[in-house]
Amino acid sequence: DSGHLRLVSVPGMDAVEAQLPRHRAEVRDLSFVPWQLGSQAPLLLASGSQDGSIMVLRLSAMDGASWPSACSASLLWRYSAQEHAAPAVSSVAILGGGGAVSVLAAFSDRHLRLIEGLDAETP
Repeated sequence: DSGHLRLVSVPGMDAVEAQLPRHRAEVRDLSFVPWQLGSQAPLLLASGSQDGSIMVLRLSAMDGASWPSACSASLLWRYSAQEHAAPAVSSVAILGGGGAVSVLAAFSDRHLRLIEGLDAETP
């Protein structure tokens, strides 16, 4: 379905149970901060959509569950274009890791948007 994000574990491609918010239109790009199993740093995932919206999610293992078979997702930040005919997100990237991170997005009308100082540590 349009706008839905689905997580799967690798290499088995098993579905990861998580309630994820959705975009209003097709997801165009995903980005994540490199992460290692057992790390205390949060796993961050950014998505950009055809509708011009951007979301940054913080993923963490659910209590008593083995990562990544079941995880919870919290919306860390969301950008929604205010214009009716907003340009689509062409590419999105998360810069940094742990602590404060930044998001860089490229839009189909060839402009860039840099959002700095998102607190990745706060659930």
